[in-house]
Amino acid sequence: GDVTQVDLNGKRSGMSDVERILTGIEGIAFVHLTNKDVVRHRIVADIVAAYERP
Repeated sequence: GDVTQVDLNGKRSGMSDVERILTGIEGIAFVHLTNKDVVRHRIVADIVAAYERP
């Protein structure tokens, strides 16, 4: 899942709740990726970076 993908305006992603609730349970892990993890076309990394700007 992706915490930045929310369909409802003004609401936070359900993935945020999932991570909060399940963190610490053995066998469950969460990985946070950034634009540096994009291995597709350079423009995709640029788009991800644009969305990460404040």
